This record gives sequence, structure tokens and C-alpha cells, in this order.
Amino acid sequence: MNRLKMRLSVRVVDDGRSHHIVEAFVDDVPLADFARHAIDVPFGLLPSVERDGYWYIITCTCGDPGCGGVFYGVEVRHREGKVHWHVPEPGPMRDYVFDEVEYHQEIRAMIDEARRAVAGSAVAEPGKNDFAPYDNDLFFKGALDDSQLTSTWDAAPQSDQSSLRPWRTKY
Repeated sequence: MNRLKMRLSVRVVDDGRSHHIVEAFVDDVPLADFARHAIDVPFGLLPSVERDGYWYIITCTCGDPGCGGVFYGVEVRHREGKVHWHVPEPGPMRDYVFDEVEYHQEIRAMIDEARRAVAGSAVAEPGKNDFAPYDNDLFFKGALDDSQLTSTWDAAPQSDQSSLRPWRTKY
């Protein structure tokens, strides 16, 4: 079984400004080169929490997966309390299996950390507390509503996840 770890870091991206970047590590190895890639939380990672499919979890810091050389999404499958990932790009091609409960907890913890960073920011100047890609910025700052997101996670997964609230709960 693999272990997913999410991390929030600050990087200078293509526009020359510093941004918060969500990074993912599997068994302590970076999932991508986070100098040029980022995790797309609202439209890549969140749908993978509740549904099988092909999701652009890894994207360029600008938000366009193709710009970062990612032309195929991560194949995600949920089976018997496990979350399976087939990651074709960026290479090398890899396969991972995560415990579903730990997967959900790690993603929830990262979202909580990012929202605390936004809420606790004393910086009012634009660009000083931004996230990349821009979808992440909108998500963590609460600017996306239900109609704009592909994932609701309103119902708890098969395992007992009563401690997890829907993603878009304002708190």
C-alpha cells in the first residue's frame, strides 16, 4: 500500500510572483516536478475522491495540463476500500494503491491547511497570498460555488467518514 502526502509550499511561478503550490508525494517521492507542475485541487483531485475516471490531478502551474506536458489524466479507480492511481504522465508511468480512509484524510488536511493560510494571512496586497493554478486560488478563497465544481462529496464514502464535511462547507 502506498502513502499519499500533500504539502503546501511557496514557489515563484511563470508570472514571476510567489504563489502557494499544492504538491503531492507518494512514499516520500514527489509525484511531479513541482518547479513547473502543481496539483489541481478543485477540478483534478476532488473528483478523484468520490469517482472513478481520468482526472488532471497534475497540471502546469498556469492551470493548463498540456503546457506542463501532461496530456493524459491520472486514471483513478475505487475498489474495496482502496484508491488506485495509474499515472501515465509526467513520466515515468506509475501505479499506486492508497487506503481510501487515509487518502480522504490527507486531502482534507491539505484543504484545511490551505484555507487556514488564506484566513490567517495578514497580507492584503494582491498577489501576496495567491495560489497556482488559478483554479486553486478561487477554490481556497471560496470563490467557486457548487455549479462550478465537478465534485460534491456530499455523501460519505463507503468507509466511515463522518468526520469529513462536504468540500464546499464554509468555515
